Amino acid sequence: MSSGAQWSLMGVDFSNPNTDLAIRSSFTIVAYKQGDPLSLRHAWETKTSTYSQKISALRTWLQECRSHTTDGHNHCRPDPFTPLRLIRVGVDGSPPRLVETESREGQAEYATLSYCWGGELPLRTLKQSRTELLKEIPEQCLPRTFGDAIQMTRDLEIPYLWIDALCIVQDDEDDWQEQAAEMDRIYQGSQLTISAVDSTDCTQGCFPVDNSGWREGEMFFETPNYGGDDSSLLVRIYQGDVRHRASIDTPLSYRGWTLQEQLLSPRVVSCMQPEVHWNCLGSYQTECGLQFSMSTMDRLYRHSKGWIMPTATALRRPGSSGSVWSRIANNYSKREFTFSGDRIVALMGIVRYLSTWWQDENILGLWKSKFAQGLMWMRRGPHPDLDSECLTRSLPSWSWLSCSAIVEFDFWNWDATAKGNDNYHITLLDHAVCWTGNPYTSAVDFGSTYVRVEGYMKDIEITPCARGTVSNPPFFQVLGETLDFENNPSPWRCMGNFDSGAVSESATYPCLLLRSWQADEEGSTHEIFLILEPVGKPQDARYRRIGLARILGGRPTFDTSKKVCITLV
Repeated sequence: MSSGAQWSLMGVDFSNPNTDLAIRSSFTIVAYKQGDPLSLRHAWETKTSTYSQKISALRTWLQECRSHTTDGHNHCRPDPFTPLRLIRVGVDGSPPRLVETESREGQAEYATLSYCWGGELPLRTLKQSRTELLKEIPEQCLPRTFGDAIQMTRDLEIPYLWIDALCIVQDDEDDWQEQAAEMDRIYQGSQLTISAVDSTDCTQGCFPVDNSGWREGEMFFETPNYGGDDSSLLVRIYQGDVRHRASIDTPLSYRGWTLQEQLLSPRVVSCMQPEVHWNCLGSYQTECGLQFSMSTMDRLYRHSKGWIMPTATALRRPGSSGSVWSRIANNYSKREFTFSGDRIVALMGIVRYLSTWWQDENILGLWKSKFAQGLMWMRRGPHPDLDSECLTRSLPSWSWLSCSAIVEFDFWNWDATAKGNDNYHITLLDHAVCWTGNPYTSAVDFGSTYVRVEGYMKDIEITPCARGTVSNPPFFQVLGETLDFENNPSPWRCMGNFDSGAVSESATYPCLLLRSWQADEEGSTHEIFLILEPVGKPQDARYRRIGLARILGGRPTFDTSKKVCITLV
């Protein structure tokens, strides 16, 4: 159905011809001609829609999604699953209360809440309070976000709601591990995920009262009538691409747990001002009348440069465990957690979901079929703080999860540019990931976890250079070479990063070749390698990863005539 609204994404470039400085700004223009048919006319009556208008739009979208069986909506059916605990919201007017289900299989209609915890929760389920909450949840004690979500669920006539703080006994470690292990099933079984996009904590509500939703430079206005009829245009102008308004640079987009909630939920409503957005596996819609098919959103993802999260179509595409996963990992590494120890378990649901679709094994954040590619992560953020570093020190060094800073894959963009002799040079021979308890929800047994690989090694002297730190990643002086700055303002041929932060002293490191690319017989050779340090006795051939770098040369730096077998820990 045509929405009646028209739109355009505009871009403006500002550049200084005397410098390399360039700034690009984009904005979305949405226009509606008064009198034309419109699917949701109320969005154009006022600058910001009311709560009742938002609920009216959600009812329409939910009904359309449930009734359609084409255009991808057939994939929006929630999986048949019922969580252990749910909140009965009281559609009949009764007060909300916690309920414990007898059967985990079958389909109970429930919604889920995705939100930022913030500081201390004023109400959560504990061993001591569980019995009372099974009788009644005192609404006057609910943080505003919880109360809003319960009311929205009632108004949409969905009988149950799942909120982690209330449906998991927070001081029961066994219960927490059991429920955390089912987080993917909980969100895939949800009728609708209510996403409190703009709230920084649970006290602000799903629609913060001090946030109009209008950002600097955004407008809503009516144009003068210059035509021959009596109609005029109503116009909305948004910063950036309106299709990403709910997922980029919002409080929720920086929280760790919410990534799997975003990726695994079949239907998501983004609670925002001035309007709500709808995202399901069949369409993306906004309250002002814009409608986008999933094929359109998938093309947008494929043509973007890495900052857009993959669509459901992209997640399910065979052979996408390289490019798709690199985006997920990069995005995940930017996110924060109330409890830093949740960093691994909050990834488990995504891993389990993708393992089924990709028919692949995930080895602590790296996929078995593309293990060499998975090792090519690089620290891009600042030096990790001490507390986070202590938390990740028990993880194997080869996993990007061991780095508490932002990481990036394929920094040199070889996947898009390599057209010559492009090769990966390591083979995964053996691996073991052991846990102290249940996988992902318990700690990694560091002493028993390893990967064994075969590849080419070389000792490389790496010397940090003050001039090289102007770049991120920085340039290195290597192999004792003299840098001629008089005849070449950029004489370096090696750049990279150490995983735990910058080093100041020159040292010789054992290095493992991961990938090489030679454009042609006369072109330079590009080689990406791991920077390692030995662990234990030399004859053990055990190493710890400490960095990643790339080196250029007229001929290869690594000798590829003899392979060695080593263990990475």
